[in-house]
Amino acid sequence: MPALKIFHFLPTLVTAGAEKFVIALAREQAREHDVTIVALSEPTPDMFFKDTIPDSVRLICMNKKPGADLLFPLKVLALLRREKPDIINTHLRSIYYTFPGQIIFRIPAFHTIHNMADREAGDSYRKLLNILFNRFGFTAVSISPRVLASVKALYGSRHELMIENGIDPHAPTDQLDATRAEIEQLKQSPETRVLINIGRLSKQKNQSMLIDAVHRLTSEGMDLCLLILGDFHEETENLKAQVSELGAHNIHFVGTRSNVSDFLACSDLFCLSSSHEGLPITLLEAISMGTIPVCTPAGGIPDVIEDGKTGYLSASFTCDSYVTALRRALTASEEQNEEMRHAMTRLFRDRYSIEHCAKRYLDAYTTKLHDR
Repeated sequence: MPALKIFHFLPTLVTAGAEKFVIALAREQAREHDVTIVALSEPTPDMFFKDTIPDSVRLICMNKKPGADLLFPLKVLALLRREKPDIINTHLRSIYYTFPGQIIFRIPAFHTIHNMADREAGDSYRKLLNILFNRFGFTAVSISPRVLASVKALYGSRHELMIENGIDPHAPTDQLDATRAEIEQLKQSPETRVLINIGRLSKQKNQSMLIDAVHRLTSEGMDLCLLILGDFHEETENLKAQVSELGAHNIHFVGTRSNVSDFLACSDLFCLSSSHEGLPITLLEAISMGTIPVCTPAGGIPDVIEDGKTGYLSASFTCDSYVTALRRALTASEEQNEEMRHAMTRLFRDRYSIEHCAKRYLDAYTTKLHDR
């Protein structure tokens, strides 16, 4: 296969799952191809994902102004005229600014759908995608079977491409001992079970329900500690007030950390309480680390988790249902846990490695170039 010039466009390099995935995908594709990540906005000091981009992947930051920037597509147009990429893969709302240049220069276009299609953004965004997918031949990439079903329902049954997310296998870092010591200080006793939630503090991630569930089990006498890692976002103050009102001294907001794998290695359960999702990168990270997940049935999560075999799924999104799932996980025997970890290892190896994911993207790119 001749080397391709591939451009991945992102709105920003914020610390979130889609951005982490794109960096991993670009890193893997750059083993044999010329790959560039284009961030529309300049990075800020808290965007430490920028530091994980290897030298083999070029980074271009375009300094878009906050909010709508009606002249910005002209800057993208000039970039595409100068660079002449073979393939453009857009992610999230970057497509607002790239599509005029993609159409004008007839560059084969892929757009990855990172959430359920009907939940990914507002009406104007979905209308734009409908036009681009069905009139201009842009290719929609769905990241799980359930996301694919939502894409077909919204944009038409002919959109068949599904490539499940992949990540690099995670491993502890040189900060593991310091992380373990930090967590030990937060535990009530040596026997305290550590639960971890990773994600921005937002309504979508539904940490409010998770806090209630953990508090209920604590009130029943379970010795638990909940760590919430992630960007302080729109729900931060509400969640902190909720914890304060409950007097839940075993629930801690840890903030954003670069060594997520160390926190997963020191935790008994990974708790994902989202109201909607695509295929969460944090879930794949937990699976790769052998940290047993307890999840709501949001978006593509049931495509990953087989209840009782590769994790635990609540029957619904209610607190009662999630408490039931948590209780099952917390009362499982060590033999059951080991069997589940082995199943998780096999699942990750067979379906969610970044090598497998990158190959599927490259196959899709070359097929589209051949069919032009």
